[in-house]
Amino acid sequence: MTMNSNSLKDISVLYVEDEAEIRDVLAKILKRRIGTVYTASNGFEGVEKFRELNPDIVITDINMPKMDGLKMIAAIRKIKEDVPVIIITGHNEPDYFIRSIELGIDRYVLKPTDSKMLIDAIKKSATCLLQRREIETESRYIRFILDSCPFYMITTRKGKIEYINKRLLDFLGHTSVEEFKDHYQEIGDFFDDIIRGTQDDKANRLLTSHVIEKPACYNIVKLFSKTSKTVPDKFYMVSCNAFPELESYLYSFIDVTEIEKERKDFEFQAMTDSLTGIYNRAKFSSALLTEITRIKRYPMPLSLIMLDIDHFKKINDTYGHSIGDQVLKDVSAVVTMTVREQDLFARWGGEEFMMLAIQSDLNGTKKMAEKVRKAIEANHFQAVDTVTCSFGVTEFRKDDSIDSFIRRVDKALYKAKNDGRNRVEVL
Repeated sequence: MTMNSNSLKDISVLYVEDEAEIRDVLAKILKRRIGTVYTASNGFEGVEKFRELNPDIVITDINMPKMDGLKMIAAIRKIKEDVPVIIITGHNEPDYFIRSIELGIDRYVLKPTDSKMLIDAIKKSATCLLQRREIETESRYIRFILDSCPFYMITTRKGKIEYINKRLLDFLGHTSVEEFKDHYQEIGDFFDDIIRGTQDDKANRLLTSHVIEKPACYNIVKLFSKTSKTVPDKFYMVSCNAFPELESYLYSFIDVTEIEKERKDFEFQAMTDSLTGIYNRAKFSSALLTEITRIKRYPMPLSLIMLDIDHFKKINDTYGHSIGDQVLKDVSAVVTMTVREQDLFARWGGEEFMMLAIQSDLNGTKKMAEKVRKAIEANHFQAVDTVTCSFGVTEFRKDDSIDSFIRRVDKALYKAKNDGRNRVEVL
């Protein structure tokens, strides 16, 4: 920033000098160039006027009655630590300079006072002052923008949390950045403590590292408030912008709850049978591929159950398709309540269903199929009273493909139907 004469019109100065004649002459010269000039005749008066008027720059003599210039500056520094100070002095003793350095004096002008040198000193001090003001204004403007953002934001510098916007402070139940920093120092502390979901602490730490080390990536996280139990769980997309030259990062948390809900709804619809509400064939095929890939790397038993509603065409022909649809729903409900939570149950097509029995061998899966068969047979179905199902069971073999695995369970089901229905057959 280049300081011109007009810029001094925005500056206020406190000039402290005990000799009235010198003070009046120099004050008149200063008033021609500087916007506002206050005067004081001694150190005590200077401190009081500074406290009352808050000038931008202080100019003072050293030798004064009641309180000398250096003591006055020490008192003023307690009021405002960073105010620029210019000393006008005829002293050159080392002790004065050492004390001046300790007080952080900005400029020196030797007596007899050259007004041009003094104005130059004021210009230099004013330049630094206006630069600092500009930085502070920009900083306030940036904070205003961050606080006005409709999403949560946090900044770090050299790994330490620097700023957090008001929206996030309110969400977390903190009243200020300082109070927030009493709880969190580094961004990792914040992530580990604030992210909640199905993940465990180890997964949270991995996510934290991922976001920090790969700033361009986006992640969906769930946040919760430590101070409020009534804040509903919401999903946020967290992104990170890096500023390497400043060793700084800007993290933003954008509320994507509705988008995430829609995405999950679409995902649910894409993998769910619309009639029964259980998984559909596409989801089952995807899960089957995943499990087969997994057991080829980490061998463990995996079995299939295929079941078919006996005489389903007769049910439709006798009672109508609406009753047939209800039977499909009821059979699905009975099976869902009977099988283990880790097993995947799906509608394969028509009146056929599939179940993927994870970590279950042939014998255990046969017992499970028999349990399901009995539960269906014992259930009272509205309008049709009794319904039975036939079951095929098989276990995955080393040389199996997905097709051979499915063909074999289908063959077992075919055998169960041919041998009288309402039975379990194993291949």
